Amino acid sequence: MKNSLLIIFIGLLAVLKINAQQYPTSATVIMTPPHPVYINDYYGIGSTAFQTILNLNDLNELTWDVRLKITVEGEGIKLQTKQSYIPPVPITLTSGIPLSLSGGDFAGYFNVNNLNLEGITQASLNQSGKLPEGLYNFCVEILDYNSGTPISMTSCQTVFIFFEPPPVLLQPACENIVTPSNPQNMYFAWQIAGGASPTIAMNSKYNMKLYEVTSNDSDPYFAVANNHALLVYESGFINQTSLTIDAASPTTTPLVAGKKYVWRVRAVDADEKNIYRNNGFSEWCWFYYGYPSDGVLELESPENEHI
Repeated sequence: MKNSLLIIFIGLLAVLKINAQQYPTSATVIMTPPHPVYINDYYGIGSTAFQTILNLNDLNELTWDVRLKITVEGEGIKLQTKQSYIPPVPITLTSGIPLSLSGGDFAGYFNVNNLNLEGITQASLNQSGKLPEGLYNFCVEILDYNSGTPISMTSCQTVFIFFEPPPVLLQPACENIVTPSNPQNMYFAWQIAGGASPTIAMNSKYNMKLYEVTSNDSDPYFAVANNHALLVYESGFINQTSLTIDAASPTTTPLVAGKKYVWRVRAVDADEKNIYRNNGFSEWCWFYYGYPSDGVLELESPENEHI
């Protein structure tokens, strides 16, 4: 019984000693929303999406040369600075003076050649640079520059990285009939779906495409995919969430009364990068552009000679 109590006592002392361990330095991680989906947006020059404040708390040391171990970990994915990576220039901490790092300060640590990767390949990271949606921990640990010995506790911040919802089409209403005008004057409008970051929505660009459905038997929602549609207008990337196709618009194919048309909008960010779900594409929306001139209407109900 005495031996069991002694073992428990020694174990408690070990736990207390670990918890009471004092490190000479400390780090604080700061994540500024919105949280980008592209990994290079966390270490780009001028970026404040990922920041850390380093402190040398040991007043017996005037300065200390250090390096970092950075870890980005989500469900099934992990990026971590290699223990063997030693940046060419150390980070020098001065006792009692906080040092703030952000953006380009982390470039070397996020270089794919200096990372251990789990759940994502180097080729995938180089090609798309996008992180899958989900919860991520961004962690920083301070190491002694020469030995690589940890000299701080690991500091982490948890963020949710997600793709923005794509645009919602407003006008003309889907599956509706638009009354033709002479001269032609077609108004289109859309908006970013609820939940999107206001800053991103304000700075995004939009590309609208309008197609004429060339087959009466084709489902208009799949007409483009089935090559049953002809492109009649494309806006290029614009900043506004509406446009008008009129006689002055750069389209060589005027809309034809009685034809069925389908349209959609793609959104990208200010740098024309894809940060939206479904590659930024809205749902398809189709409408009739009036009725055909001198057309024949099939009368279906009531039947002829109905009593």
